[in-house]
Amino acid sequence: MASGRKEERRKQLRKQYEGLDPAYVLQAGKAIAETVISLPVFQRAASVFVYLSIDREPATDAIIKAAFAAGKTVYVPKCEGRCMKAVRIHADSRMKTGRLGIPEPEDDSITAGNRIDLSVIPCLSATPEGYRLGHGMGYYDRFLQDTETCRLCLCFGKVLAADLPCDSHDARMDLVVTEADVFRICGTGRQPG
Repeated sequence: MASGRKEERRKQLRKQYEGLDPAYVLQAGKAIAETVISLPVFQRAASVFVYLSIDREPATDAIIKAAFAAGKTVYVPKCEGRCMKAVRIHADSRMKTGRLGIPEPEDDSITAGNRIDLSVIPCLSATPEGYRLGHGMGYYDRFLQDTETCRLCLCFGKVLAADLPCDSHDARMDLVVTEADVFRICGTGRQPG
């Protein structure tokens, strides 16, 4: 198991995030969002699951706005216990702060089934081969086990890694998008487009 190595790597990455220039975070986040919106896989998707960005994560506001403008069905995460579900939102949906400090919809009555065209996933770091290191709670790995979707991870180029510790249950991404590159991963069995 890579658990101990993962925690050590997370500590290193959190320290690295603290040192990121806010101007870089803003500009790189904008470039990442623009790239995602221009991708054929995003343009073709009728349904999109998108994390709600906080702190120094690549911002997802523009992706969500573009999805609404294109008439897509938009879902965002809501964590309950050890599970995460995809809750449908609208442009005027009201949000509240969830128990993990992450925004989530007040109305969680409409959820996605086990098929979503595209899922936009956060990370602390990712590799060009589609391996991702999250915050360590396992919500996305568990969610993606039961969801048929194209997995797109947003990662700042300054935290992109050559390799990361991973376990067999870790969900591999189909695409990794940085401010400078789009890495399409072959062999996942899903169509990254």
